[in-house]
Amino acid sequence: MSDMVNFMLKEKFPEGIENICIYNLGYKQGRRVIKNYNETCESVLRYVYPHYSHIEYNVMYPRSYRQNVYTCGIDVTYKLQSILDYALKKNCFIRLIQRGIKPTPPPLNICVSTLNGRKCQLTNPNMSGYWRKIWSDCNIDCFFSMNYGIARIKYLTEINYYRKTLKKEPLHLNQKLSVLATKRAESIAVGKWFTPDLRKDHHDMIGFASNGYAVYLLKILFDNAYNMKHILKLQSQKNKDFMLLMSSSFRYVGFGFSKKSNNVYVCIKVSKNAV
Repeated sequence: MSDMVNFMLKEKFPEGIENICIYNLGYKQGRRVIKNYNETCESVLRYVYPHYSHIEYNVMYPRSYRQNVYTCGIDVTYKLQSILDYALKKNCFIRLIQRGIKPTPPPLNICVSTLNGRKCQLTNPNMSGYWRKIWSDCNIDCFFSMNYGIARIKYLTEINYYRKTLKKEPLHLNQKLSVLATKRAESIAVGKWFTPDLRKDHHDMIGFASNGYAVYLLKILFDNAYNMKHILKLQSQKNKDFMLLMSSSFRYVGFGFSKKSNNVYVCIKVSKNAV
């Protein structure tokens, strides 16, 4: 199945794979197709990225007339079974416009790493709603696009929201800091971890995650650092690098990214003064 999915994506759908699912129509018996009449289709994400769990979408509302619109080639219909028959004859892909479709849920057991150790998603995270609002229109391909340009804006928006909840002034994106942060991330990607910036008015927060987890980095670190009403001293030390990003002492920020193999390396550099 994985080989078939990857071949199909490469040939027909090189982008936007989070919106693609497979419908199990049934099986062939001679020249006939014995149909299953399923109401769901399966997301292809788990065949491309193993960390995703099994995800299904409802593609039919049997009690609601004209709620869905199905297209296949030039044919348009409001009935799923009609468009399935047409797809078999014309060998076309079905497109679905569905009112109630939900964004792809995140994978289970999400973890990222920092210089202070591994951090994992909490059972009851603080800011899930706002995180979904920020990232709902950006998938993995979007994260890497425009030389990480969109990822930088998303990270800035997210980190400033967390600062706002702590009654801190927003950080301003600084291009030169982003250049320095990118150089640091690229050094880390090739194994040069301990090359800290010795300037006292700068601070670096280093993290890395597998490709699909980079969008969760800030959320996981924030939840781990601020999930308790009374933060223990030991907890503060373990999350010190991230908590400094929330400090009112810093006013400017730059984001650097580097990809190697299946990992994304991130450097967030904050400064008291513009560079």
